[in-house]
Amino acid sequence: MRMFSGAGNYAYACARVKARGANLLKRDDYLKLATMSLPEVGEFIGHSQYRQEVESLATRFSGAELVERATYGNLAATYKKVLGFCQGELRDVVYTYVRRIDLWNVKTILRGASHKASKDELRKETIPGGLLQLEGLIEAAQQGVSDVVEGLKGTEMHSPLKDALDAHGDGNLMPLENALDKTYYANLLRNIAQHDKAHFFFRQYVHREIDVLNVMTLLKLKREELHAHEMPPEPERFALDAGREITIKRFAELASMSPPRFLEAIKELSFYEEISGGAQAMEALGEAGPMIRACERYLMRQSSKLSHLHPLSSLPVLHYLMAKRREVENLRIVSRGKESGLDRDEIMELLVI
Repeated sequence: MRMFSGAGNYAYACARVKARGANLLKRDDYLKLATMSLPEVGEFIGHSQYRQEVESLATRFSGAELVERATYGNLAATYKKVLGFCQGELRDVVYTYVRRIDLWNVKTILRGASHKASKDELRKETIPGGLLQLEGLIEAAQQGVSDVVEGLKGTEMHSPLKDALDAHGDGNLMPLENALDKTYYANLLRNIAQHDKAHFFFRQYVHREIDVLNVMTLLKLKREELHAHEMPPEPERFALDAGREITIKRFAELASMSPPRFLEAIKELSFYEEISGGAQAMEALGEAGPMIRACERYLMRQSSKLSHLHPLSSLPVLHYLMAKRREVENLRIVSRGKESGLDRDEIMELLVI
């Protein structure tokens, strides 16, 4: 069923997010943050667009926890504000994107249930602003993964999660997280009208995003293969459908290759040059982290490029939301890096900018 109806206020909304985007942190800001102490990081963001959240939380929290809670609260408020000034079909597509908050939160709560995280830990890790009632899921997480799944009854997430849980158990969360991703992207592509010019370019971006996410999933499977000395059976079940270059069939072929052969085969991807630095670092270090970050950086560049090429589409609005989410994740990395004693170069290597 087609979701979108009515024209959107593209010019107005794009102008609003352009103004907001000017306040996002630049590389030079991150370089400064990476040399600061943790209290100085908190002071820095307290004089930025996060001021209101920092001031309201500073009497109760400090250090990395203050940074995380303030930035997460600001992210939720930002999503709400952007949704508020978008209209018509533009609001609908932005709403569909914002549903990612629920996706992230359910994954976080499932991981928390698996690792016996406390309720306070889960409240700190989840992002306010989604549609789900988190407190009930956080309570369910104290009992276990299956209770979280049951707590999602009545939502589109319940059935695929239950199927994955019945098939694979709760010892490995990858099948459950993959089921969530598949459900989200299937709904997203279904809800973006195929013949609407306004959303054509966003649809193209989503197909590319799926290709890149499939690469990232393959990297995780390769990492698991190294630890367990075997690839999980039927690895293609982890692939997201609708990739343009990494189809289900190609995913299975890549999964069956040895790590050296896999690294050689992905050179055929049209976007390989964009992630080649990460591939080389992965080969040299023997870990997937650099490659995964290279993929994330590529998606941000691609989103930025498309938003500039199509300034009166949904892409500038969606790119701003992606960039805002990434900024919050980067600030979390900075604060936790400081807490863990990482130096400037180590922190900068972990950021996606």
